[in-house]
Amino acid sequence: MEIDDVTQPATSPVHSEGFCLNCGAELAGTFCAECGQPSATERYRFASLGREVYGQLRKIDAGTTAKTFWALFRHPGEFVRGYLSGKRVGYLGPIKYFFYSFVTQVLFSGFAFWLTNERMFSTSADIDLRFEIVSLVSTAFWGLLWALFYRRSELNTVENIVTASYFVAQVHFLSVVMQLFLLPFAKISAWVLDYSGFVDIALTIGYSFYFVRTLFNERVLLLIPKQLILIVLYVLLFVVTILGDAFLGIFAHQVLPQA
Repeated sequence: MEIDDVTQPATSPVHSEGFCLNCGAELAGTFCAECGQPSATERYRFASLGREVYGQLRKIDAGTTAKTFWALFRHPGEFVRGYLSGKRVGYLGPIKYFFYSFVTQVLFSGFAFWLTNERMFSTSADIDLRFEIVSLVSTAFWGLLWALFYRRSELNTVENIVTASYFVAQVHFLSVVMQLFLLPFAKISAWVLDYSGFVDIALTIGYSFYFVRTLFNERVLLLIPKQLILIVLYVLLFVVTILGDAFLGIFAHQVLPQA
């Protein structure tokens, strides 16, 4: 009695019989020369699915992310100058680090909302792609302000935007660490979460002073007013951008269905 592919043991590979299962090209080895897929693919079972999940998780670069976080926490100015000058092996690039921080913040907020059912976590958990784009635009604006306020530094405009990406991403991670630390106390007293937003703002402002001080070596008497003005302008831009995005959403919802 013949055994078809459906009843084969789960460990049997799916053979291509000389042609790539993905693109149909003729095979001449263990991998397709056109698309790179293996000539034989393993059937899915618990073990193979587990290996695939583990392989994808390894690509997250948790160790490299932690190393980048620690460098930005201890010596942000030294790390950024070194990265921009070419010392980049073993660290995450600014875009990837920003993306990881954003995803981490959203996932943690979703978990915290599920755990505490607190409204403050639901907003972050429901962040969509438009909010991420707004955040990226605001980060670029932060870099442009640094290029304007600290134009005597050796960094050009694009390098300031890259630097701002590291800064904002680090703030995201620090915010998660702070909320993770406060989360156990939320069960004891509700005011802990009520005032966590103020702690988050204070953390952002304090880290911004430390970040800029170590990066640009600005005198304290000039650093304080520059950073305060920059923070006010950044907040205003962020608020205007959010309101503009909300207005466009309402306008599209009211006008487009009628068109």
